[in-house]
Amino acid sequence: MKVLCVEDDKWDSDLIKREMAKNAPDVAVEFACSLQEARKYLEEAALPDVVLADLFLADGTAFDLLKDIRTGGIPVAVVVLTGYGDEGTVVSVLKAGADDYLPKRPGFEKLLPQTLERAFYRFDRERALHRHPLRVLYVEHDPRDIELTRRYLKDFAPHIILDVVTSGADALERLPESPEEPCLWDVFLLDYRLPGEDTLELLREIRHKRGLDLPVVMITGRGDEELAAQLLRMGATDYMVKNVDYFNRLPPLIENAYHQASASREKAAYKESENRYKSLFEGLLQCLGKITEIRDPYTSGHQLRVADLAVAIAQKMGLDANTIEGIRAAGSLHDIGKLSIPADILTKPAKLTDLEYNLVKLHPQTGYEILKDIRFPWPLPEVVYQHHEKLDGSGYPRGLKGKEILLESRILAVADVVEAMASFRPYRPSLDLQEVFREIRSGAATKYDPNVVNACIEVFEEGYRFK
Repeated sequence: MKVLCVEDDKWDSDLIKREMAKNAPDVAVEFACSLQEARKYLEEAALPDVVLADLFLADGTAFDLLKDIRTGGIPVAVVVLTGYGDEGTVVSVLKAGADDYLPKRPGFEKLLPQTLERAFYRFDRERALHRHPLRVLYVEHDPRDIELTRRYLKDFAPHIILDVVTSGADALERLPESPEEPCLWDVFLLDYRLPGEDTLELLREIRHKRGLDLPVVMITGRGDEELAAQLLRMGATDYMVKNVDYFNRLPPLIENAYHQASASREKAAYKESENRYKSLFEGLLQCLGKITEIRDPYTSGHQLRVADLAVAIAQKMGLDANTIEGIRAAGSLHDIGKLSIPADILTKPAKLTDLEYNLVKLHPQTGYEILKDIRFPWPLPEVVYQHHEKLDGSGYPRGLKGKEILLESRILAVADVVEAMASFRPYRPSLDLQEVFREIRSGAATKYDPNVVNACIEVFEEGYRFK
């Protein structure tokens, strides 16, 4: 048990420390000398099991702390120390939410261990009555252990409901054959020493053959590190040794195993949902990209190739995974604004007139207008808006310069020009990669980000090729 003692009288603090060290050495006691310090402790440190608070403190009262604890839903028992033992004080303390109180009469420190323990178990029992009921399949051959476990859980953890079987074979008959079948139990509690049975084989059957994710808590009669490691490797959620503190530790162990398994299932479900939505999102991106390219068959696949090269450049530059995903998405849609440009301009097999070229130059802004109201997890509309900007301000449509241009857009700009120059167009043949490299090198630090240019050339030198 862990206790936070909130006491501003140094003499009383020392008295409590000495008494607890002497008569309750297994109880860990931390001290706070003010209300402010206690609040900070409860916010930042691991929660204690019990808060022992003096009624009157220099910067407030135990009532203030009780209000914080109870209204904040902090799950700790509270015992109030007071110099007064009158009925009015007792009623006020208990009505405020304290689990117990102890007047500071001579010798009060002798009563501390039992008062703290009583308050903790009273609080824990009350909390147990409101907990979610847990059904436990318990495999135990010893009638005495079965009876003692039933009795203890009934008294101190009534939300834990035991279904008992006396052999592994009986347990397997009750458990589902596969994860698809419903399971009636929340936790599987298994005694390691079942006469004539191999409990490791039983564990293997549950975990590896049937594939059940039911949390398994193993009970052993000896503390053996090698055995513990073996059980955990085989798929046990937790294990505990039958020692003098066994029954006190059993309910929280069962609860922790249940919550750990629930958290793992929720995480897996979230991951599956995330993957499903990611797949859907990528499909929609490709669909939008194909709609754009249908109107311009000569650039079919251009956006996906640009996206792929931009991702390779970003990886070479060491950008984080989320930023890279945003770059892939932006690359897949960077020319979506061309939907507004007449098809005969997009497919014209000759140099564009100034008027036609000015129409083409509007596509980044049009793309931004199409995308701006969608809540992407990246600044994707702005990346699309900027992908034709140049470092020296000679780009379009806004003439942005240097750091005004997002890094994602600077990467996309290089990938876009490299893919375009290396691909066939109706008005010119594709260029050799070395010619493309000469072009982007000559524009490094004026048109293009030199770091991006270097990364682009490096990925090709390392074997990258357009798909």
